[in-house]
Amino acid sequence: MNKTTTPLQKAMENAGKKVKSRKIPEKKQSKGKDLCTPDNCYYPPNLYLSDKDFPGIENFAVGQKVQLAISVEVTSMNLREENGQKRVNCDLKLTEISDITPKKGA
Repeated sequence: MNKTTTPLQKAMENAGKKVKSRKIPEKKQSKGKDLCTPDNCYYPPNLYLSDKDFPGIENFAVGQKVQLAISVEVTSMNLREENGQKRVNCDLKLTEISDITPKKGA
């Protein structure tokens, strides 16, 4: 590893075939006048970036699928119980990002 290798680059190199991904569930809304609860509603998380955060977005297009690798710092955790189920959420501060989308024709 050379001196310019970042923590994210090192993590990707070390991951090898051990990398697992999880597909985020589709948006789910309550029907009718039902109150939105964790059982009948789900809104996938969104990541907002400006060109100041990641200049690579200037090459993105609406509807395009891109693969990003990110490093984050966990800034808070919340554990609670709802309807007998444990629910956990956390806040993540983005610390590093890389566009790992395969190049066309590669």
